[in-house]
Amino acid sequence: MRRLFLLALGSLFLLSCSLTYKSEEPDVTHVPELVFSNARYVSYQEGKVSMVLDADILEQYQDDGALYGSQVFFTTYNKEGELSAEGRSQMISANNSDKLYALLGQVEIQSFEEELVIKANSLNWDGKSEQLVTGALDSIELKKNNQEDASSSQDGESSASRMELTGTGFSASGSTMDFQFTGAVSGKIYTNTTEGQGQ
Repeated sequence: MRRLFLLALGSLFLLSCSLTYKSEEPDVTHVPELVFSNARYVSYQEGKVSMVLDADILEQYQDDGALYGSQVFFTTYNKEGELSAEGRSQMISANNSDKLYALLGQVEIQSFEEELVIKANSLNWDGKSEQLVTGALDSIELKKNNQEDASSSQDGESSASRMELTGTGFSASGSTMDFQFTGAVSGKIYTNTTEGQGQ
């Protein structure tokens, strides 16, 4: 599965050919150390569940310790144990030691805390830098709701807005929640402002 995953990401390299006339030990780096069917992977932080991942197949490899899965559904939880986000993809690569994660094929993520839905063909998350990115030419669909109530607004008005964007070259910061598109982008932004009941 890992080989299929790497091929699907387009990691094709030209290798030079050479003839070997003596026997060598078999190369087992592409053979999984562990294979799980209908698997559930649960991650804990400070004694609380932080992520649950269900997959049709999960494979672990000895050389990098990464997990590779197919037909994946996952949920994440905040420090209070509340549901933070959920998502799905056809394939996943998860390297917990380097905090590098890649989702491939019909990716859909819904963040309940940010009122955000992302749909893409591939997404990469770097947990150390907290960066979410797509390939430069990969298209992504983004839907986000923003709600500000009258008590937090300086003018005593409540406002709501909704964004529906499609673009390429997407990147986002998990720490600041800022995002950008380096390629073409199109979409709509809806706004609605109503007078609040100031106290």
